[in-house]
Amino acid sequence: FNLRDVSKVVQGILCVKPMHVQSTEAFTRLWIHECSRVFHDRLINEEDKMWFKEALMRLLKQKFRVDQTLDQVFHEKPIMWGNFMRPGAETKVYEEIKDINRMTKLMEDYADDYNLSHASTMNLVFFKDCLE
Repeated sequence: FNLRDVSKVVQGILCVKPMHVQSTEAFTRLWIHECSRVFHDRLINEEDKMWFKEALMRLLKQKFRVDQTLDQVFHEKPIMWGNFMRPGAETKVYEEIKDINRMTKLMEDYADDYNLSHASTMNLVFFKDCLE
């Protein structure tokens, strides 16, 4: 990892308009999401992934004063943000995705739309790891 990766975290945070991050809890979830997408997604073994999660938890306690357990942050409800939850919108809104079932349905609809408009179809299965 290098400073370019850190800048990607900041770049992701700056994609969100302040009106969509109205609490410190929402900002913390955004920071967790961006760090996870930039760093965690590139790790290949469980030992490294656990190290990342523990390091992130230490930073959450030290810098954000968040007093939650690792299970509360990473396992109870996935933390996801995206700019695809408003189909047909003129401007994309980068916002927290709170309903994974709605997101799954939306991804299936996007895949169906693609398959209807292209000669070569993609038969995708949106499993949990893929969606997160």
